[in-house]
Amino acid sequence: MNQAHIIKRTKITIKTIIGLGPVTGIKVLAKMLFKKTDKVSIPGIKHPICMRPDTSDYDVFYQLFSKSEYAVPVNFEPKLIIDAGANIGLAAVYFKNRFPDATIISIEPDSGNFEILKKNMAPYDNILLEKAGLWNKETYITVEDKYGLGEHGMIVTENDHPSENSLKAVTIDGLLKKYHLEGQRIDILKVDIETSEKYFFESNYESWLPTTKMLIVELHDIIETGCAQSFFKAITHAIKSYSFFMKGENVIVVNNDPS
Repeated sequence: MNQAHIIKRTKITIKTIIGLGPVTGIKVLAKMLFKKTDKVSIPGIKHPICMRPDTSDYDVFYQLFSKSEYAVPVNFEPKLIIDAGANIGLAAVYFKNRFPDATIISIEPDSGNFEILKKNMAPYDNILLEKAGLWNKETYITVEDKYGLGEHGMIVTENDHPSENSLKAVTIDGLLKKYHLEGQRIDILKVDIETSEKYFFESNYESWLPTTKMLIVELHDIIETGCAQSFFKAITHAIKSYSFFMKGENVIVVNNDPS
C-alpha cells in the first residue's frame, strides 16, 4: 500500500468515525480492517451489511453512509427504483430502508460484486437482481477492470457476438417487460455504470425517460470524454421541464412534469 493510498484511507477512516459516531464508526472500521468478509451493522439500516474490507467496498461505504451522497430530497413515495451499477448493493440497501415499499431492480455485471449483492439483498422483499450490464440495446458485453479502479470501477465493453467471458446486456424497456412493469413510472433511476452512461443515453430512451421522475447519475468524463454530453443531450431532448443539482459525485435531475 503506497503513501497516497494510506493517506486516503486515513482521511476516510476519520470521516467515517465522524459520520457514524465514534462507537459505531470504530466498530465498523475494525471489522472492515481485520476480517476478510464480515457483516457490519449501522444505525438506521434494518439488516447488517456484508462487505469485503480489502477492496473498494470501503470507499463505496464511505460515500453512501458517511457522506450520505444519496440522501437527496424526495417529495413523493417511490414505487419503482432501478439501481444500475449496483455494485454490492449499498445504494439499494439505503433506498430500501428509506423507501421500504418500493420495488428495486438492481443491475450489476461483475461476478464478484454480484455475489455480495445477493447476500445484501437477501433479507429484503421486492428486490429483483440482474447479473447484467445496462445498455441502450440488447447485445453482449464483457466486464474488466480496464483502468485499475478496483471493484467499484469495472468497465463494460460491447461485443457483437457472445464469447466465453461475455454476458447479455439489458435495456430499460426489456427489464420493464420482463417484470411486467410496462407503463409504470420509474420513480428513481440511479446510474453509476463507469462510462457506460455515454452509450446508454445515446439512443432508445424515448419510451421511458420522459416518464422517469428522478435520475441520480454519476458521470465519468474524467475517464472517457462524452459521458456528460450524451446524458444532458438525452435529458434535454426527452424531458420538457427539469431541474438539476449536484450531490457529492452525482448529478440529480428531477422531471418537473413526468408525462
